[in-house]
Amino acid sequence: MSVQKARGIGHTKFRVIVLFPEYLKITIPEEWKISYLDDLLTQSISYGIILHDDNKEGIPVITSAALDKPDGIKNNLIYVSKHIEEKYKRTRLNSGEILISLVGYTGNIVVAPDWCKNYNVTRHIGVIKLKKEFNSNYFAYLLQSESYQKKINIMTIGSAQPVINLRELSKFILPIPSPIEQTNIALILSNVDSLIDQTQKIIDQTIILKKGLMQKLLTRGIGHTKFKKVKWYFGKEIEIPEEWNLIELRDIVTSYKNGIYKPDKFYGSGYPSIRMFNIVDGKIIKENAPFLQVDEQELDDYGLATGDIVINRVNSDYLVGKAGIVTDDLGLATFESKNIRVRIDTRKCIPNFVNMYFSTKDYFNQIRSFIKTAVGQVTINQEDLNHIMIKLPSLKEQQKIASILSNVDSKITDLQSKKFTLQKLKKGLMQKLLTGQIRVTV
Repeated sequence: MSVQKARGIGHTKFRVIVLFPEYLKITIPEEWKISYLDDLLTQSISYGIILHDDNKEGIPVITSAALDKPDGIKNNLIYVSKHIEEKYKRTRLNSGEILISLVGYTGNIVVAPDWCKNYNVTRHIGVIKLKKEFNSNYFAYLLQSESYQKKINIMTIGSAQPVINLRELSKFILPIPSPIEQTNIALILSNVDSLIDQTQKIIDQTIILKKGLMQKLLTRGIGHTKFKKVKWYFGKEIEIPEEWNLIELRDIVTSYKNGIYKPDKFYGSGYPSIRMFNIVDGKIIKENAPFLQVDEQELDDYGLATGDIVINRVNSDYLVGKAGIVTDDLGLATFESKNIRVRIDTRKCIPNFVNMYFSTKDYFNQIRSFIKTAVGQVTINQEDLNHIMIKLPSLKEQQKIASILSNVDSKITDLQSKKFTLQKLKKGLMQKLLTGQIRVTV
């Protein structure tokens, strides 16, 4: 396979396809054909089964929740009796069809894998069956591209529940390279997808490793052979290393502080105001944080320092208690009123060790026992946090445990960065390959 930058070598002329009048256009090589999607099909696009009876011995049915990624199909199947499925032969899969979500999160697309043969789909999925001379993977990538996803968004905008109209979808104008170029484009992009999937699998495995390490290190420590029994929350009895102490959070905290509340007119300039969504993977990030005007006294009172831990105190029961630590790179920032700032006594405890404990099941089980409902939300307060119980090693062992887990976190961060780079590469390749700016031939 050879790869050429078509515009660079000057041999390819281009023409414009209008996807949406006066709004959305793409440029493609002049020799590429164009056609309505409807003309490429063996049958009209159809949606699947309207009613199902969840018969576990019946036919597997793919739901629209599965179309965010191919692996999701296996985890989101429902089932329908054979006599019901028989009425929907039009959408029975043979593998290789393009599946598109039609309702809600519209425009999610996958190509039906080989193992989906004889499966069916729900009414929220459209089944696109192409003629044999057309490469399903190429056209799936085309429909996933930025331009066509914008067209899908335009089609569904303004609806209470967005729905793709099948008649409009069938009239999509599509660029059609030669069969060999369709195959090569799809092959390049699927290779990048494989790298992204492999990276995600390593991320998932590393996260599982971290959870196992946390469970072991935060309960059994490093190299201990002697253990003692102590009373745990809810009256349970547990074992901890003999050298460890069982404490409450108030024993190692120098101060708590609820965040600052100010009217909307003070937002738009100033310093980042940390909110719940800025607590990510146990850290405080400032991306997309609103800016808040504060005076010097407010900045002193509500400012965040390295090692501070921010805990969400008002939210849904799933999110209350979510915590993250402030790192050196945050810079000057305040935190808003639905959060609590916790400052740890570093003579007794390493903040990063405490923050890691705040991501454990033990911690969240205790938080759930304290939450109170108020106006449709749940809350915790400083006194609740005071009574959070912690199994505490020596400072030296805390440091070792925090270092081990931080190294695993760094590995996960590196892998996530690699995945982001691959996703960015794929996006750039899609833009160039699917518009013929880069040509791939035998």
